[in-house]
Amino acid sequence: MTSAQTALAQTSYSPCECSRRRAANAHGGELRMALLFAVVVDFVLRSVDSTGLRLKDRLLSDLDFADDIAIFETCKSPLQPLLTTVQQKSEGFGLNINANKTKGMATSDSPMNIKCNDNDVEKMLYFKYPGSAIANTGSTAIEVVN
Repeated sequence: MTSAQTALAQTSYSPCECSRRRAANAHGGELRMALLFAVVVDFVLRSVDSTGLRLKDRLLSDLDFADDIAIFETCKSPLQPLLTTVQQKSEGFGLNINANKTKGMATSDSPMNIKCNDNDVEKMLYFKYPGSAIANTGSTAIEVVN
């Protein structure tokens, strides 16, 4: 990524204003910014050491939709270091993780204690993502209900 692209990402992205800026830009710049944001986020997520989840013969380490990102691990212990590393690498591009919007979910009963920007990550009973949902029991039945 060039320094001009990095500077553009740093001055153009704010977690609370990102969607407003994209909607307000009438000159096609929103597409370029969305693409640049996706490239930066993809670069950050590919540069962290994540084991992700094994699904048959594929590895799923994250899902991205607009500015929402889900990060997966097979066990809880690497989640805190992973979130911290993503946070640090993102800050290098001028992007910040919104601690108030960061949520966590485990599919086991053992405690999950994760922090984002020194704030406790809210524990969720289910997780929704565009087109799917999963409960902390591992069930996808909630998808049918909604």
